[in-house]
Amino acid sequence: MIHKAWWCWPVLLSGCAYWPSAEHRSLTSATVADSLAQQQQQQTEQLSQQWQQACGDWQQQLSRLSEQLQQLQTVSVPESAPAATPQPCLAVEPEQAEQGDKVIVGAVEWLYLPALAQYLPGRIDSGATTSSLSATQMTPFERNEERWIRFTVTHDEIGGAVELEAPVVRYVRIRQASSDELERRAVVNLTVSLGKSLRQDTEFTLTDRRDMDYPLLLGREFLRDVALIDVAQEFIHPKPPVNKAGPVEGENSE
Repeated sequence: MIHKAWWCWPVLLSGCAYWPSAEHRSLTSATVADSLAQQQQQQTEQLSQQWQQACGDWQQQLSRLSEQLQQLQTVSVPESAPAATPQPCLAVEPEQAEQGDKVIVGAVEWLYLPALAQYLPGRIDSGATTSSLSATQMTPFERNEERWIRFTVTHDEIGGAVELEAPVVRYVRIRQASSDELERRAVVNLTVSLGKSLRQDTEFTLTDRRDMDYPLLLGREFLRDVALIDVAQEFIHPKPPVNKAGPVEGENSE
């Protein structure tokens, strides 16, 4: 048995001559530590690149959402009671500025508010759900166990300040296109007339519009189903003479 295995010894001895190799014999604890540190650094860099790429994707999604939000002028979120259904507009008599059964209005029109007993220039904005009125010094209070609010209508176009009181229909939270924060506003119901054909009770949110061009904004709740907007024109409808009840039908005045 022994004389049959004599040929194995040269093979085993030749294997010992090749291991450990020069590369393995040069390994020390320091070189092993450096190698591990390099591998760890490479893995850290790879993870960092993956994280930066993921952050870039999230940033693109946030940018797209921000662009969509900027396209929305306002978003109304009812805080308590649901929105009241606006009364339908009453067509007093046909206007010359009509298309089919709809009245054509310009981008800016004279709007009469009986509560103020005067006309105000108002911007017509189909992008806004609810109309808006310039108001400051707003003081909520209770009257006969109902919510009321006292406010002052102030704007350069009014030529002074007018104090009004009105029941609060509800409160809403509005997000402006230029801000991410929600603004809490009171909503009141006021009568408004446009020309001789359109007159109805309309919900207005109260907010300070003194820095804006117009003290009043008329939203699509007033315009829905009864008006078309020609943004290339302004003041299509002249100011009719007024009495205590509002504009007088059948007469015009500049």
